[in-house]
Amino acid sequence: MSSTSHRLARIFHAFRSRRRKEADAAPTATIPPSHDGGYEADAETSATFPPPYVGGYSLSAFRAACERSGLAAFLGMALVLALGCGAFADGPPELLPGGTFTVEFPDMPPTFAERLDKKNIPPKMTVFLPRNYNPQRKHPLLIFLGGGGGSRGQNPVVARKLTEETDFVCADLPLFKEKLDPAATGNGTARLILRENDCRYMWTYFQTMLAKLEAAVPNLDPAHRVLGGFSNGAHATAGLIDQSDGEIARRFSAFFFAEGGGRLVHYDLLKEKPFLMLYGSDKSGKRAKEIYTAAVAVGAKADIHAMNNVGHAFPESEYPAVRAWLRGPVLK
Repeated sequence: MSSTSHRLARIFHAFRSRRRKEADAAPTATIPPSHDGGYEADAETSATFPPPYVGGYSLSAFRAACERSGLAAFLGMALVLALGCGAFADGPPELLPGGTFTVEFPDMPPTFAERLDKKNIPPKMTVFLPRNYNPQRKHPLLIFLGGGGGSRGQNPVVARKLTEETDFVCADLPLFKEKLDPAATGNGTARLILRENDCRYMWTYFQTMLAKLEAAVPNLDPAHRVLGGFSNGAHATAGLIDQSDGEIARRFSAFFFAEGGGRLVHYDLLKEKPFLMLYGSDKSGKRAKEIYTAAVAVGAKADIHAMNNVGHAFPESEYPAVRAWLRGPVLK
C-alpha cells in the first residue's frame, strides 16, 4: 500500500471508531410510518438529529481532516475507504432468473427513512433480476425512488410492478438527507423536501451503491438505464441530475418524474433522452407542463401524462402508462 493510502486509512479508522461511539449516543425520533408515502409529517413531533457521518465525524470535518493532512486531492479516495464497498447479505449473489439479492452498507450514515423512523436498519440496496434474466444478454436497468423518506432499500416493489418482472433489472436504493430539522408548527412539509444540498450529499452514497450494482450484475445494458421517482423521489432524481456534475446524466439514458422534480435546473442534461412527466391534479399540472415544455425546448424526447383525479399519488392504475413508455421510447 502506498504512503498516501496508509495515511488515508489511518484517518478513516480513527473516524470509524469515533462514529460507532457517537452513533450509539445519537438522539433520534420517529414519524408515524403512515406518512412515508408523501410530504406530510406530524407537526407535534420534534427532535434533533446527528450530523451526517463519515467514520464518526461530519462530512465537513472529515474533509477538513484530509486537508490538514495534505490529502485534499485524495478526498474521493478517502470517501471510498470510509463508505466501504458494501457487503452482500448472504455472500456473493448467484445471478438467477427471478432472483433477488441485497447489499448492505453498514458504514454509511442513516438513510432518510431511518432518520424519520428509527428501526436500526442499515443502508442497503436490493436488486431483483427479471424472470427472463439471461447472463449472455444485456438487460436494461430501472431504479425507482419512493416518496416521503424513501424506501429502506429492501425490495424494488414498484419497479418490479412497472416492468412486470421481465427484461429489466430492478434496484431499490434508499434516499439520504443531509440534515432533518426538528418538526415545528408550519414546517411539516418543508422539512422533508429534498433540496440541492441533500442531493449533493446523496450522490456521495449513490456512487458507491451504483458501483457495487455494476460489479454485481456485469451485463447491465449501458444504453438503457432508467432513473425516476414519485414526489420526493422525483425531487431526488432531479437533484441527482443537477448535483452529480453530469455523472447521473452520463450513466442513465432516461428519466421520469411523478408529482415532483420541479427544482431541476440543468434541463440541458436531458437532451435527446426519453423523459416522462406525470401529474395528478390541476394544481400540480401547471408546474408539470412547465417542466415538460422546458425539457422539449432542450431537445429531450419528452412525454407528459395526466393521472386524472389521483391527487398527490402514484397509484397502480397509472403504472400502464409508465410501462408503455418503458417498452416504447426507452427501449428504442
